[in-house]
Amino acid sequence: MIDLVSKNMERIIKLFTDYYGNYTYFVLFLVAIAINYAIIKKDEKKAQNLVVFLPLVLMLIVINPFVFEFVKPFTDKGYVYWRFFWILPLAPTMAYLFTKMVNEKKGFFSKVILTIFIIVIIGFSGKFMFTENNYQKVNNYYKIPDDIYSCIASISAQEKDNKKAMIPISVVPWVRQYDATISIEYNRSPSGNYSRFVWDYEVGKVNEYMKKYLDDKCNFFVLNKSVQYDISFEDYNCERIYENDSYIVYMLKD
Repeated sequence: MIDLVSKNMERIIKLFTDYYGNYTYFVLFLVAIAINYAIIKKDEKKAQNLVVFLPLVLMLIVINPFVFEFVKPFTDKGYVYWRFFWILPLAPTMAYLFTKMVNEKKGFFSKVILTIFIIVIIGFSGKFMFTENNYQKVNNYYKIPDDIYSCIASISAQEKDNKKAMIPISVVPWVRQYDATISIEYNRSPSGNYSRFVWDYEVGKVNEYMKKYLDDKCNFFVLNKSVQYDISFEDYNCERIYENDSYIVYMLKD
């Protein structure tokens, strides 16, 4: 039992840090609960329930190794348990406290200074998101990475009634955004729990699945140029129709 509790708590903490980035906002959340409890009058039961007792109850439910164990089978073995963190009312709880502090402050300039101070605390508690790791400049209307955009466009431009493609996972999220008429050999999985043939395609293992692709009427194949594939697509009546620095696109001949 102790090992189970310890293991589940480690998993919850890992998911928590992955979701929030660090513990700063959670600390502010706990501080806000404590201050709310201290400053809210006892006859303001509704306010106490909403910004003190409810957050505490929800926190005890969500950050709970036994609850994690119970819902694990329904959350892809706990992989998407982080979505339960949406239940925690971090923003409303802190917003109530900050709004109450500003409203009770006398004087316009005092309110402005306190508001700026609160904004600074919130800002420095997070992480600057506009970085090169999170964003890249693109040169197309769809705001798709340029190398992926050109691959999808090359497929879309072909005169085929039914287009179906086998593609790397990195391309999957963007296909529907550009052209929803292009079918994909596999479904997009938010959890990353793809079938074996999908992961094998990522590392160039294609030979044992090529018959399956053709039987499923795949007529386009997008290849990652950084991967060494174990077949020659030309041997399967495919022709290269497009290539850029990152990908190669093959089309099955009629």
